[in-house]
Formats: sequence, structure tokens, C-alpha cells
Amino acid sequence: MRVLVSAAALVSGIALCGVAPDATAADRAGPAKVGARRAAPSKAVEGTVTEFTEGKVLTVTTHERTACTYWLDDRSLLASLDNRLAVGAEVRVVEGRDARGNRTLTVTVLHGSTPARRRLPR
Repeated sequence: MRVLVSAAALVSGIALCGVAPDATAADRAGPAKVGARRAAPSKAVEGTVTEFTEGKVLTVTTHERTACTYWLDDRSLLASLDNRLAVGAEVRVVEGRDARGNRTLTVTVLHGSTPARRRLPR
């Protein structure tokens, strides 16, 4: 699996949690599990949405300045996204597996953190 870390990220102290955009679906899914499938413990990340393209990619920068990228176009991923999700929103991302072994991703916008919408002049 190839991990994407840019030179600018190294200089600024930001590390990436995602894989390269040209990675195969197998790379994105991670290592294959052998044996009986059970629900895995979930991983949770809280931070600010820095990139969001519906149905494609979500990038969250944590409070520790770590950028975590989630590929939403992976067919093996069951994603549940808050309808208030937008760039600038404070979110909690929970990543795990269900009892059937399917990867799950739940994104919840934290209360009161939806970015203000700009009003257009009349």
C-alpha cells in the first residue's frame, strides 16, 4: 500500500492518513482478513473538513494537524454522511467494520459547527 505524503506536508508537520489517489481498490481497502469475520473495533477522528467531494473523497484535518483522507467511491464501503457536511464543518468520523466484515464510515457534524453560508448581494 502506498501512503501519500507531500513534501509540503512534511515541512509543515502534517501527516496523511489516506492512500495515494491512483491506488487500486485493494490498496484502499487495506489488508485482506483471513478467517471468520467479526465486527472490528472502530476508529474515531475529530477535526475540520478541508476537502469534500460528494461520493468521491472526504479529507478531515484533526486538531493535531493530521490530514485523514477517506475515499467514498469504494464499493466495499458503507458510508453514512450527515446532510450538513461541508468544507469547514467540525466533524466526528467513525471508521469500522460491521458483523459481515463490510467497511463502515459514519460522519457526524458536531453540534453548532456548520460553517456560515455567505449571503449573496441582492
